[in-house]
Formats: sequence, C-alpha cells, structure tokens
Amino acid sequence: MRGQASIEYLSVISIALALSAPFVIQAQDSIGVIRSDSNAIQLEQSLDRLEVAAETVNAAGEPATRSLRFTVPDTVNSSRIVEERQVRYVLNTPSGTRQVDRTFEFNVSGPVPGNPGRYLLEARADNGTVEVSTVS
Repeated sequence: MRGQASIEYLSVISIALALSAPFVIQAQDSIGVIRSDSNAIQLEQSLDRLEVAAETVNAAGEPATRSLRFTVPDTVNSSRIVEERQVRYVLNTPSGTRQVDRTFEFNVSGPVPGNPGRYLLEARADNGTVEVSTVS
C-alpha cells in the first residue's frame, strides 16, 4: 500500500512539473527582458542628466562647468561620440544588441565612460563645444 501511494505521489508531482515547465521558461525569458529594459532605462536616465548638464553649460558659455552622476550598466558593449554631436551606447540584450543615442544641438567632445560602473562626470563649456570628462 505504501509503495503504491508513493508511486502515485511521484506521478502527480511529475505531471505537475511537466505542465508548469513552459510557464517557468516563459517567466525566465520575461525576467531577461525586464533586466534588459531596466539597463536601457538606467542608461537613458544618465544620458538625460548629461544632456541637461551639457545644455546648461553650453548656454552659460565659458568657463561654466557642471558635475553629474553617470551610471553605465553591466550590459554596455561600447560607447563613443559620433560626428561630434551624438553620444552612442550599444547594449547587449537577450535578443541581440540595442543602440541608445543622444543627439545634441552643439558639439560634444571627450571620452564618455564605457566600462560598467558609476562615474562622476564634468561637462565644461569650451569655445562653443561641451567637453565631457570623468572626474572619478
């Protein structure tokens, strides 16, 4: 009697696990998408802060400077300034890569952080250009 009950119990558990497997897999995929979106949002918020700082010092002119906190998520693949007016980050996502850009109405120069982490950046007006530099 005990042997039959344990076999029936194992059968019920096996069927339940087999039925729930697709839901578990879907949940894992959803978590990956949420993490990816969270990283992109975090980067976009950092770029928003950079944009505000750059626009402020550009409007004020030389020798205006402004500091800001900038967070680079773990999934960043590359970062660079394109054609002196656009900051471009490429993120790795579960479905490939995603590009996050920020375009300015004025020239921007300097190295933008590309390694994951938190940085203190400084935006400085310099002869019609906004120079971005990493303080720490």
